[in-house]
Amino acid sequence: MQRSYCVTATDPAGESVRRILRRLFAALRSNVEGVLENADVESLHDLRVATRRTRTALSETRRVLPPSIMDIFPHEFKWIADVTGPCRDLDVMLLELDGYRHRTEIDDRTLGSLKEFLEEKQRLERGRLQTALQSVRFQRLVEGWSRVLDTGAEEKPGPPLASPT
Repeated sequence: MQRSYCVTATDPAGESVRRILRRLFAALRSNVEGVLENADVESLHDLRVATRRTRTALSETRRVLPPSIMDIFPHEFKWIADVTGPCRDLDVMLLELDGYRHRTEIDDRTLGSLKEFLEEKQRLERGRLQTALQSVRFQRLVEGWSRVLDTGAEEKPGPPLASPT
């Protein structure tokens, strides 16, 4: 994921934050299809990275963004992190499993049983993840966040929440 956000010191703080969040959101959205199709474990990894960075950006810029945004979206991005975590953990375990054969005295039969167990658990977690990414809740998150980032539609007029830059 590209880390350059084209933000300068003279840009207004709100627009700079939105620019960063738009880039992260684009990365998140671009990986949803790959996760749904189970095409590549990197899709899930990249989706999680975008989610984690979004959560960090929201946490670090809470005084720049309006309370109406901060009341809803951090919780929704935590939900995405929570729902993607188990599947990613299992992806990593399965990727590393063959390496354990060389580092331990686990016999092939035991290792095979463990692999079958992890693959079944992964199948169940992937199903939960796919259900979540196809849910009304996720669709509302995508639509609402898009609106906030594109138009600031969730903002209510009021005193500035941070200095202009």
